[in-house]
Amino acid sequence: MAELRQRKSAPDKSKVPSSSTSVEVDGRAWTRRQQKEDSPLLLLAAPLIILFHVALVAFSVTRIYSTPPVLPENASPDVFSEARALSTVKDLTETIGYRLVSTKGVDEAHQYMLHQTRQLAAQAKKRGGISAEVEEQRVSGGVNLEYFHAPIGSLYQGLGNVMLRLEPTGQQAVGNTTVLLNAHYDSTLGSPADCASCVAVLLEIARVLVSDPTIQLPGPMLFLFNGGEESLMQAAHGFVHSGHRWVNDIGVFINLEATGSGGPDTLFQHTAGWTAQTYAAAAKYPRGSVFLQDVFEAGFIPSDTDYRMFSAATGQLGQWPGLDIAHILDSASYHTKQDNLERLRPGILQAMGENTMAAMLALSQRLASGPAPSSTPSKAKSVFFDVAGYFMVTYPMDIASMIHLAPLVLMLLVLTTMTKGTGQTVSKLLPIGKQAGLSAASFLCAITIPAVTGALRSGLSGNPMAYYSSPPLQYTIYLPISLAATALPYALSRSPSQAHLKKGQRPLQTALLGFALVISAVAGLAVALGMGSGYLFAAWGVCAIVAAGFVSVVQQPLIALLGSMVLALPAQLLCLPLSLSLLIHCVGKANMAGAAPVAQTLAVLAALSLFCFITCVLASCAPTAYSDTMPKRVVLQHHNRHDAAGTILATRWTVAAVDSVPIDRALRNINLTSLPQWTTPGSNTPAVSMAFVLAFMQTFFPLGAILQTVHFEAPPPQVPHKGPLTTVKVIKETNRGSVRHLEVEMQLPAAGWGVMNITSAGLKAWSFTETVTFAAQPVYPKSETMQHMLRFACNQGYDKWNFWLEVDANQPEIWLDVAASLLEPSDAIREFVSHLPSWASEVPATTYQSSWKF
Repeated sequence: MAELRQRKSAPDKSKVPSSSTSVEVDGRAWTRRQQKEDSPLLLLAAPLIILFHVALVAFSVTRIYSTPPVLPENASPDVFSEARALSTVKDLTETIGYRLVSTKGVDEAHQYMLHQTRQLAAQAKKRGGISAEVEEQRVSGGVNLEYFHAPIGSLYQGLGNVMLRLEPTGQQAVGNTTVLLNAHYDSTLGSPADCASCVAVLLEIARVLVSDPTIQLPGPMLFLFNGGEESLMQAAHGFVHSGHRWVNDIGVFINLEATGSGGPDTLFQHTAGWTAQTYAAAAKYPRGSVFLQDVFEAGFIPSDTDYRMFSAATGQLGQWPGLDIAHILDSASYHTKQDNLERLRPGILQAMGENTMAAMLALSQRLASGPAPSSTPSKAKSVFFDVAGYFMVTYPMDIASMIHLAPLVLMLLVLTTMTKGTGQTVSKLLPIGKQAGLSAASFLCAITIPAVTGALRSGLSGNPMAYYSSPPLQYTIYLPISLAATALPYALSRSPSQAHLKKGQRPLQTALLGFALVISAVAGLAVALGMGSGYLFAAWGVCAIVAAGFVSVVQQPLIALLGSMVLALPAQLLCLPLSLSLLIHCVGKANMAGAAPVAQTLAVLAALSLFCFITCVLASCAPTAYSDTMPKRVVLQHHNRHDAAGTILATRWTVAAVDSVPIDRALRNINLTSLPQWTTPGSNTPAVSMAFVLAFMQTFFPLGAILQTVHFEAPPPQVPHKGPLTTVKVIKETNRGSVRHLEVEMQLPAAGWGVMNITSAGLKAWSFTETVTFAAQPVYPKSETMQHMLRFACNQGYDKWNFWLEVDANQPEIWLDVAASLLEPSDAIREFVSHLPSWASEVPATTYQSSWKF
């Protein structure tokens, strides 16, 4: 590599003006005058770099939001049509509406799915070459889960599943291993659409298969439309463990989900590397990254899908390899009333349909071509990522380890070569080490300073999330301070040009090598942690090393600067969305201003910071952080405590915020005293108020402890029927040595969701699951004894629960605290909702709380 060294001989004063400093670079002299001649070229680089990244951002946004042409409703029956699929979405979201487990809507959706699949089965008979069967299930059971990092039992009764199985007949039949395709037709609290789009996609795919006789199915296809995902994946669990005759034939699955209404359909989890490889080869518009799977597996996203119940990688729950695919954009509408038909972005169902159908047929062909591929843990994961949505790259994790470590090994070889035989190891490596430290500091500043700025703005203004309803405002607040924070370590460090001239090295080359050292080390750390997302950092490491080699042989500063930027393009294309790419890119390019005065650089950073400060002040003056298109989720609970006879003891409204804006601030412009209220004797005491706080924590366990709530008086509840509300009684008790065996019957007021907290130091076993769960901490204090939390859900006609408990006979008592939540909206809830602003998306329930001692 070329070296920059100070001329050792004394300058000839007769030839060199006293105002110039002479240095020798590869045999030629540079003076300050010559450096000034290069300055216009370097200044020209600034707008070119800006234009380059603006174009790159524009290209990335275009690719992220690109969709295929939408085929109309009258399109040929042998192709997937989004317009036909949208008619199903309309039926589910508008004709039926909310489809929560326990409500009339979910039963109507179940009947609708039965009708649609039976029509498809009848159409398959006319086609020939394919057989079709439709069956329905009502599943009941229980499973132990870890929900938001808290152990909990999940119980269910009477949840519905509708299944359509298509199988080739005659000479068309190749294999007998089934591909399972799953989507859930239930919705959640306050959200009419949810996964209706996924259900519509699968129905349209099934319609294409039964309409086109030219499509040869390699093997059976099982379409599962389950009616209980939002209640903690219960219907899928019931299907897997139902013992149904079709379960044992399944060889692979595809699960479709939606965490937003903006698309694109993105592969974000998989089990067994061959599934991702098959999807990558088959999908027409592949999207996805193993980075998302790493984030999920690390527990950073407290969410889950039916994938957990199917996948062989999730312990004892599932048993198959498969794919998890979801729409991920426009998450502001996710689980709100804005999640509706109109919000669906045109083209996203067309893309999901074409991708899923191609992947389904390819997976079936893979299963039919030979022995079932392995899904053992050693082959449970591959690295996968798309390149701007054009194609997808996949390779196994064992190969990934070598690929992702290669930049670090290469970097060490470069450093060894630079210092070998020179006797100047310290002087050569020290500048690179300094630049590595600056790169690391730049990363940390880019993350921490904007975060601290946001926290200070929220704390000082008392108006958190003031930017929420305006995405451009979010960028205006945080992008300038992020850029300033990224450049800050370089601005505060010693002038790079002069420092490196004295050390005998080029500043740009040294900066790139320092950056490469840091980013390659991060890629190695990802390998050590078993994370596939190290490909992102490895790509940056390779690009930086190649750029450093390019700079070492190029004499023209402008060409060196622009060339290194172009050489970083492959890494930038992998780091979509480009906002992250731009910040990472700035880390390696922040010191390319040469010997610009530190004072001028700090002035630019101060200007950016001042602009951010002014924007933060203006944003904090906004009256609300929300809008009709960017709503606030508001948990609304009509909470009632009653005794064993069904007498209401006290009632309260409990209103909770899901985000960081306290609910009392969000609703500060609402006259809560105008709402109808009702007070029972003694219900205003501090003890009663604290009891409601604790009861809410239990009802929404484990989220209740972190939600910000307000409680105030409420009108009396509309009792679903005459007589007692929730009742719990022991119908039979027997002693079996040192164990009390209690057979218990629990009757709910009506079908609904709820939580049961069993408090006992001696609980040994129960009928719900094979093992007993324990709460991580006390939720509803009765004593210092252990608490066992169970969430339950049931459909109409399944509101009576029979179970048994076994406890230590030496324990004097056992407590059952029950919170039964009815999700059909009452008149009182409708009246309350009418007072909420249009930007509030309510999550309503009427809850009946009771305690029972045995």
